[in-house]
Amino acid sequence: MKKIFALAGFLALMLTMLSGTAAAQDDPVITADPASVSEEGEADITVSGENFTPGNSLFLLPCVAPDGDANAINGQQDCDIADLTAVTVGDDGTFTADVTYDIVECFAIAAGDAAQTEAAAVTILVDGAAGACGTDGGGSDTTEEAPATTEGPGGEDPLPETGVGTNLMIAGALFLLGAGYFSTRAGGRLGER
Repeated sequence: MKKIFALAGFLALMLTMLSGTAAAQDDPVITADPASVSEEGEADITVSGENFTPGNSLFLLPCVAPDGDANAINGQQDCDIADLTAVTVGDDGTFTADVTYDIVECFAIAAGDAAQTEAAAVTILVDGAAGACGTDGGGSDTTEEAPATTEGPGGEDPLPETGVGTNLMIAGALFLLGAGYFSTRAGGRLGER
């Protein structure tokens, strides 16, 4: 009986640990400082990222976001892949990098790993140019704030959301494995009697 309680306690502990890990992860996000510039031209930008995998190697790319939408960036078509800046994510899932880019209308910075499993992008507005990128839909002289951060390129999450469901399946499998082990041992002992 003590073994059954020990197994139940072990499985409860595993389930708690696994579900806590999945709930703690958020989508990768990057921000740019400054988020807008007064005119087109060369600018020094500080790019910061969070919620990336610790120790992962990422690349920063200057891009032109179609219609000012960083979610619509196609890395091969919209980014200068010859102008990569390599960064390494810290142990806390963050990074900071200083870059210098030639800012134009609809400019964006994309960050991602070589396997394209983690990615995020951010737009940098040229004051008064939001209409030229299509973010206000009309080409008027009013400046509309673009989102400071976005999820992965293409408008979809870079990785499927598996979350707690996967962890519950693992815990269930461990429970069945433990139950099978104990029932086999108990059946063997009954056969000896």
